[in-house]
Amino acid sequence: MLPAYLGLLDVREDKVLFSWLYKMYEQPMMQAAMEILDDQGLAQDALQEAFLDIIRHFEKIRGLDERHQRGYIILVSRNKARNIYRKRKGVVFVKDTPLTWSTENSEASVCSILEEIPETYQETLLLTGMEYTPAEIAEILGEKIGTIYKRLERGREILRKKLREEGYNEY
Repeated sequence: MLPAYLGLLDVREDKVLFSWLYKMYEQPMMQAAMEILDDQGLAQDALQEAFLDIIRHFEKIRGLDERHQRGYIILVSRNKARNIYRKRKGVVFVKDTPLTWSTENSEASVCSILEEIPETYQETLLLTGMEYTPAEIAEILGEKIGTIYKRLERGREILRKKLREEGYNEY
């Protein structure tokens, strides 16, 4: 598959970097996808989608150091695996744990509540759950640290509000 991916990149330096990333992270990405999907074929699909997404956002990768590249790449792989799992099972993940429950007062599940939160907030909250600091998240996402703090604050507040609306009063 590597030659097909390289054909999508124009700059020689990008091709060299992508080749290195592919060889370095293919197995960890596959392992991350397998942890979620527990199916070789679906994990391979998630891996292919992840590499295509990485190519689409390659400008983010270029500016990161190796540690943050790894975090970003594994995050993309996990997100693609979660998307596949969610489509097949109708669940959502928080800190790599599938959640599927509903309250007595409402038919809405936590899945639908979390899916209503804008993706930028979901992504920031997920990285926080992976124990990245706001400064590291800012670097990974290519944003200012103030933006990350605001996203965390707003994302948590949106989640609390939606949970209260659905009868999860302890939030």
